Amino acid sequence: MTEAELGDGLILLTAALVVLPLAPDRFIGPYAAINFRTICTLTVLLMAVGAIGHIAVRTLGTRYGYAISAIASGFASSTVTIAAMGHLVARQPDNIKLLSAAAILSNMATVTQVGLILGAVDPGLLHHMWGPLVSGAAVTALYGVCLMFPKTASGANESIKVGGAFKLKLALIVTLTMTGITFVSSMMLSHFGQLGVMLTATFSGFADAHASTASIATLAKSGQLPFDAVVGPVLIAISSNSVSKCVVAWVSGGRRFAAYVIPGQVLLTLAMWAGMGVS
Repeated sequence: MTEAELGDGLILLTAALVVLPLAPDRFIGPYAAINFRTICTLTVLLMAVGAIGHIAVRTLGTRYGYAISAIASGFASSTVTIAAMGHLVARQPDNIKLLSAAAILSNMATVTQVGLILGAVDPGLLHHMWGPLVSGAAVTALYGVCLMFPKTASGANESIKVGGAFKLKLALIVTLTMTGITFVSSMMLSHFGQLGVMLTATFSGFADAHASTASIATLAKSGQLPFDAVVGPVLIAISSNSVSKCVVAWVSGGRRFAAYVIPGQVLLTLAMWAGMGVS
């Protein structure tokens, strides 16, 4: 281990084992949108994702290491994973396509989790969602693979530059950006009230698509919403979550990184909406 890696490891352990348990777990501030435990959790998760990716790349190489670690980390948070990949762009600009591919492939975890949540609440819900889920997964995989294996490969076989596992400053910036998105969502819901499942899914999806999916599935399971009516709200939640991912990609990785990630997010979202026709 290098000195930088050792230092980052100590920071991560201190944050996870000392700071995080002491952070108060309650919502405060205007619209009750700020939770210090959530902020600390996101920061620790972002640093952990960066560390996992760092270890995977040193073990498997840049081409496969980033992709595998991104998909695995996406189950914790695809948005945070995209931010972690964006952090690495400043340090490894020659690997921007591989990092962008990893960021997009983290959406495979999002699509899979949505399917798992719906299936866990009631397997019948998947009958109406299989088209969007399959379409989204297929487009995500195709776009990610095209970035990983371009016609003219460059940078994939370069020696890996060993440095720190993550950047704490960028982790904090992205966490605060995500917290700001959550605050805006809470503010809009507070001012406009419950205008239906669609509005709720839109604003809650900015922060987390999985929580929205779970609440929508629960409404259907309890009989308050027809099973065939879950598709629209779920896709709205995923779409608004894609907007958050685009913002995070720009903040964490800059314009060049966003130029690769944003089209992938748009294609994923459009593919899922188009998949409604084959469900």
